[in-house]
Amino acid sequence: AVLLALGGLAAAASAATWVRAQGRTALADAVVRVPGTQAAPGVGAAALVVIAGALALSLVGRIGRLAVLVPVGLAGATVGVLAGRVIAAPGPAARRALAEATGVAGTPQSVGVTPLPWFAALLGLAVAVVAVLAARGGPSAGDRRHRRDAAPPAPPGRRDGAGNSDVAAPDDERAAWDALSRGEDPTA
Repeated sequence: AVLLALGGLAAAASAATWVRAQGRTALADAVVRVPGTQAAPGVGAAALVVIAGALALSLVGRIGRLAVLVPVGLAGATVGVLAGRVIAAPGPAARRALAEATGVAGTPQSVGVTPLPWFAALLGLAVAVVAVLAARGGPSAGDRRHRRDAAPPAPPGRRDGAGNSDVAAPDDERAAWDALSRGEDPTA
């Protein structure tokens, strides 16, 4: 549930504005807002990997859990690294967005980073930490579903014609059908 929430928050954060830029062309001033999906396209995809992995965790056993948590942890690290790149150098994303908006390539006059890339970087780090903790943790819900009991339950005894229950239950289906043919209940 924690990974699902973190992945959803990362996806939501990537859809919002990460970079604001202002530039001037010969005709007018332009102000652009660059969403995280455009500033760092891999963040949205990595967030979807986290969400899918979180959902898959409820379906797998112990080995499957490790197979799911490794890509989830890497996806979290990817969110953190890509958000960190935007924080460190928002200029390229601002230039691309300004060129798309104005049709003229140039250097923006001002570039600002919103708090959302910082938030996404923290979410990415949190996903990686939770994935490591979950890999080291105890059994999951999927483990209980896929676990076999140590010994199968003993077959119930059956009663002979006199009502005694000391007659052993038939070991195979053919014996059960034979008992039914004789008018005996093999399950009683």
